Amino acid sequence: MEGVVKEWTVATALGEAAGFMLPAVAGPLVMGRIPAGTPGGTLATICLAAACGLSEGAGLGWFQSRVLRRAFSHFDSRAWTLRTAFAASFAWVLGFSPSQIMDWTTPEPWHWVATGSVIGPLLLFSIGFAQWTVLRAYVRRPGRWIWSSTLAWVLGASIPVFGIMAVPDGSSVFTFAAAGVVSALLMGACAGGITGLVLQGLLTQGPDLQAP
Repeated sequence: MEGVVKEWTVATALGEAAGFMLPAVAGPLVMGRIPAGTPGGTLATICLAAACGLSEGAGLGWFQSRVLRRAFSHFDSRAWTLRTAFAASFAWVLGFSPSQIMDWTTPEPWHWVATGSVIGPLLLFSIGFAQWTVLRAYVRRPGRWIWSSTLAWVLGASIPVFGIMAVPDGSSVFTFAAAGVVSALLMGACAGGITGLVLQGLLTQGPDLQAP
């Protein structure tokens, strides 16, 4: 199993960079033109978030599945890619929901606490849980994948936030897109390094279940 951490880290980084191209371009091009506080604007924002999540998750899942196909016989790459894509889309929609609520209402502080207590765990666990539903057929005791993925993406997701915030206002679309893709590459490397160590442990703890 030597080298699996490196392969997984590279695959996760490349998958994030590829999948983040749509959000990196669509953000500066489209978001500023969507009218806030209107039914059409809310629907457009949610649809854009869903599409961006699908793009990111599909890129991530496809690149990761290349590594898993070599690790497990008869690995279901399609299920891994699709579930990762839909989980990422779900997370993006959840992430954009609070801002849409703010456009329509003036929430009290306790509203944000209540909303965050529900949305936060769902958002953080989404990708790890979705991937676990596939991985559990191939390894023993795969539960650690969920919490390790959660930790990995909590740490990794902070990179694009600061990376894009560092771009000066009024910069070109290319500048924002480049910052987004580079940040996604670094985010993927961070998350991939953490989950890669866990994957290596799962591969070395015993024979896989060889699901058909």
